[in-house]
Amino acid sequence: MNVDTSGILALEELHKRLLSRGVELAMVNPRWLVIHKLKLAQVVDKIGKQWIFLTVGEAVDACISYKFSSA
Repeated sequence: MNVDTSGILALEELHKRLLSRGVELAMVNPRWLVIHKLKLAQVVDKIGKQWIFLTVGEAVDACISYKFSSA
């Protein structure tokens, strides 16, 4: 529902660690306040808008498509 500065920093660190292992970070069903704060902190730009989804179904479909397109 909400995220604070320490949560944003933890999310950035998680994103860096996952990328170093070749794993993409996807976010599903974030609330508008969370997205707003992540945009202000430029985390959305780092993760990539294509990896933020409104529903689990959209995320699963995108991940399956990504897996098959990169295989």
